[in-house]
Amino acid sequence: MLIAQLADTHLSDPLMDDPISHSRMECLRTAVNAINKLDPSPSIIIHTGDMVQNRTHSEYKLAQILLSDLQAPLYVVPGNRDSRRMLRETFDLPGNRNEPVLYSIDTHELRLIALDTQSRDTRKGDLDEFRLRWLENTLNTNKSKPTAIFMHHPPVPITTSTFPWQFIREETREEVSAIISRHPQVIRIFCGHSHRLFRSSIATAEVSTVTSLAADLRMDDKNPLQDRDAVYHTHTLKGGSFITKTHFVPMLINHKPMHKDPPIG
Repeated sequence: MLIAQLADTHLSDPLMDDPISHSRMECLRTAVNAINKLDPSPSIIIHTGDMVQNRTHSEYKLAQILLSDLQAPLYVVPGNRDSRRMLRETFDLPGNRNEPVLYSIDTHELRLIALDTQSRDTRKGDLDEFRLRWLENTLNTNKSKPTAIFMHHPPVPITTSTFPWQFIREETREEVSAIISRHPQVIRIFCGHSHRLFRSSIATAEVSTVTSLAADLRMDDKNPLQDRDAVYHTHTLKGGSFITKTHFVPMLINHKPMHKDPPIG
């Protein structure tokens, strides 16, 4: 089974005088074309949040147009920049308006769980009692099937960032770890948000982040990415674990990458 992962596209309205908006649009277009050419083709594609920058209808319309070219099923989860309501309207997600986006996909050899980490008032993540209880209950319904969780904020410290812990509450790490410890069927957690490539683990599960598809927002200081490349991940499930590959796809549009951490978001 092959999964392709996108994150942090941060699409904004492509104004004629805004090269960054056009660069981000081209990053996504380039990644979509490359994913469609993969052999073997991915079984599913996940987007781990911050699809747009300003939560406008026009930004989500642009995202819908670009992502509609994908030839495999797309599953999304909100980031701190996203509107739950507009994400639901655009991609027909379950649930009502502004409530957390929580669902599972059980039709593949791997179970995939979408876990919304958006907080009410900040750009940091939050997993309140309701969402933690939902995760525990959902994992309890099938303990034998290999499972991966995809979410925006990573539940581990990003040690290469000047903002290592990216949730509101410090206790979240221990709460998620306790749940994963009771459910060893969870073999991987896929994340975005940190705008850099990073690998770690929590309890028995590996945690990985993919860098931002928006090239101007990348934070990979120690291993700078090609300035003109779109970047995405593929995850191949083999023998009960994932083999992850980072794909770099050249673009024609130039931009100025950022190599200093801004405030979380």
